[in-house]
Amino acid sequence: VYAVDSRNHGDSPWSDVFNFDCNVDDLLSFMDSIGAPKAIIIGHSMGGITGMKTALRAPERVEKLVVEDISCRKIPQPILEMVLLYVSLGQAALEQVPTDVDEDTARKIIFDAVLQGLPQELKMLAKPENANFRIQLKRSPEGRWIFKSNIGLLMKALKNSKELMTEPTGVYEGPACFIYGKLSPFLVCKDCGNLVAESLLRNSEVRWFETRFRRISVMWVCRSGCCKLNFLSWMVKLAWTFEFGETVANSDVILVR
Repeated sequence: VYAVDSRNHGDSPWSDVFNFDCNVDDLLSFMDSIGAPKAIIIGHSMGGITGMKTALRAPERVEKLVVEDISCRKIPQPILEMVLLYVSLGQAALEQVPTDVDEDTARKIIFDAVLQGLPQELKMLAKPENANFRIQLKRSPEGRWIFKSNIGLLMKALKNSKELMTEPTGVYEGPACFIYGKLSPFLVCKDCGNLVAESLLRNSEVRWFETRFRRISVMWVCRSGCCKLNFLSWMVKLAWTFEFGETVANSDVILVR
């Protein structure tokens, strides 16, 4: 099992260029580097976009696809604006974090400030337990806490949605499983249905799970390079076994977030 950080995220290098097509280039290059002609791709959020676009561009490289809680279409502008709000609030909060606090305290300061700045309808989607993996920090050479992600470039990309993501094109005939929470802001079932109707996805299943929050659970990547999977990993394996009749144990699996 391999867990990868996208460019300008986590421990991956920063680049002056960022869009979702670049992420596909990077994923295919990573597969080449590990000698994997084909792999099972599991993608959460932005990683789900990478997985879908990889499957449509290079279907021969994707054995199976699991996507969790992301639109199958070009992300609607209101969603991008919501993400931009989160990032902007986080950046403003980061500047107020004292240098003498530990990382957990810094994360809590940022999370509390972001929560306070969110409109009421978004507050219910913010879960305190998510701060430990959603807010990835490191020390700057001057000793201040900074984000691991290239926040300036990401904010610029979010403001330029035409360059960030194009509508998906291509055909993927392999098995695909889309999982989302019933309260998700993404119209996963409708979008996937449209892609199936247009013959872009020809062997897909969509499953939703009713929870208090929009996501059924969360899959994340430890920045030390090892994977840490919670309930979602077990659920994905179960869903895949029931829907496609086999487990994923004997194939290379790449997690993208």
